[in-house]
Amino acid sequence: MFKYPMLRMLSYGGNHSSIQYPDVTHATLKTPAGEKPVRGLVGDDTWLNREFIITA
Repeated sequence: MFKYPMLRMLSYGGNHSSIQYPDVTHATLKTPAGEKPVRGLVGDDTWLNREFIITA
């Protein structure tokens, strides 16, 4: 997508086990048009809140 992507503010919840999950609430990605919220770039809250976090 971008030659040198820059991801910022991605955090993880839970402890160091199978219940750890990514949280993109404040995550941004540096794009040619400036920093954009990851949630807006993905554009699919269902995927981010379900399939993206499935570990098993």
